This record gives sequence, structure tokens and C-alpha cells, in this order.
Amino acid sequence: MKDDRKRTIITDRLNSESETIPFDDSELILPGSSRVELSDSISIRRKDNKEGGYISDLRQVLMGAVRKTRADAVMVSGGIDSSVLAVLADSVRRDTELCVAGFGDSEDVAAAGVLARDLGKDVLVAEMDDESLMKSMAELKRAGLYSYNLIMGATEYAAVKALRDKGRRTVISGIGSDELFFGFYRHRKMPREALADFRDRRLAYMNATDLLRLNTVGKVLNAKLYYPYLEENVIDYALGLDLNELTKNFDKSLLRALGQELGLSEFIVKRKKKAMQYGSGVVDRIELLSKRGGYKTVGEFIEGI
Repeated sequence: MKDDRKRTIITDRLNSESETIPFDDSELILPGSSRVELSDSISIRRKDNKEGGYISDLRQVLMGAVRKTRADAVMVSGGIDSSVLAVLADSVRRDTELCVAGFGDSEDVAAAGVLARDLGKDVLVAEMDDESLMKSMAELKRAGLYSYNLIMGATEYAAVKALRDKGRRTVISGIGSDELFFGFYRHRKMPREALADFRDRRLAYMNATDLLRLNTVGKVLNAKLYYPYLEENVIDYALGLDLNELTKNFDKSLLRALGQELGLSEFIVKRKKKAMQYGSGVVDRIELLSKRGGYKTVGEFIEGI
């Protein structure tokens, strides 16, 4: 909290430094993220009705989550989720390694190159091919993954393996951002009154879906994966935001505004979401391999691995 001696008090989001102030014969409890003006009367207004105040808070909680990981690498795709984490991780330790996985001409590999230029550092490219794709899917299948998780996990496996081979075994993933900030296309089609419940259910089942896959990848490769967007303080922050603000355009505008503030290029800030399995080129390759192998469906191809 800051008092500028003009009887104007600005509170932080959680009002952690001071919860009350004396006012005449009473004590005034100050709301978080507010501007309080004291004279003969009391005026309390929201500190920021625009994204500015939200951005500052989001940066603070995400930075705390990134620092807590003490990770030395970030899986990136050139999307806004992982790019924001890459900037924050790079500010914590300049030797943080960035790694993108995909086929050579994939969108993610090209976009990660733009991110690397934004940060003035190299990006490690885990370039995939048919042989490495098949091997990774087979190994993850032996570890208990199947279907969708095999397709998703192949890209993550390639990135984590490339990092591990360079001695990096603590890796940040951008998973969880779409759940918290309504980044999925399906959010646009849902009744507004159903959004909060859908988000809660997605978060509740992540241990059995995305995190099961990612943790399996880490276990297979003897690496530790971290998820700053799913750190408790970040979740609490996101759940406390105004739902209308978060869903006014379903494009993670708050996160994009933070990316802009952090100095990311317009290309990265405005790049539309593309799911990892498509941005890496993995789905196209699996479909091609399925046809070449004479399989009727991708599902049959995966069963035959």
C-alpha cells in the first residue's frame, strides 16, 4: 500500500501490507486494488477499470511461480502462453534454455525462432522425423499412454529429450493457460453461465489428463516438469478475475497484453492459438504415416505401434 500524503491511498490486489486505516473514531477496511480518497468524505474506486492493473498483478504472480520452479529450461512453441513464461524465466536466469520441437517446416519451429530473436538468444530445435516420432510414441505407449496422449506427448517427448541431452532436467511447460484464461475454441460456443463450471471441471481433471501425460514424459526421460500457470497463487488470481473481462473476446487478451508489456514482438503477441500437435506438424505426419501403412484410421495406426 502507498500513501502519497494527500489522503489518497492505493491498495495492492490482496491488500497485504495494510488491511485497515484509522478514520475519525473508526477503522476503515480497505478493499484490494482500489483507490481510496479521504477528506470530509470517503471515495473508494477500483484502481484500474482497464487491463493495466490486471497486467501488473498477473506479471507479479507469474513471476513468483516461475521463480519457485528454479527451472533451467522452457518448452516453447512461439505461442503467447509459453512465450510469456520464457521471458520471465530468462529474466530470472539468463542461461535458461528454450526448446521447440517439431518437423523442420512446422509453424511452431518458425514462430519459436521469432521468440528467440525477441529475447536475443538461441532456441534449441528438437527437429522431429518419422523415425523419432515412431520411437517416442512407442516408448510412451509402453509407459501407459494411449490415443490422444500419444499424439500430444510425442512433441513434448522430443523437446524434453533434447533438453535432457544437453543436461537440462528441470523444464517449464505452459500448460494450464487455456483453462484459466478461456483460450479454447469451445469456450466461444458455450453459454456464458456454463463457463466457470467448465473451467473448474477442466482444472479438476488435469491430473488425469494433461498432467498425467506430461509427468509420464518427465518420468520416462528422468526430467522434472513444472507448470507455472497451475501454481496455486496463479490459479487463485485467475479465479478471482471478473469473468466478463476474461471472456470478452476469448483470445486471452490479458495474457497478450502482458506479453506486449514484456517486450514481445507483435507477431508473437498476436499469433493465434494453434494446438501443439498441429503447430509441430505431428498430426499431419501421423496421418501420412497411417495412409502409407494401409491403416483405415489414425486410431488403428496408433494401436499398431
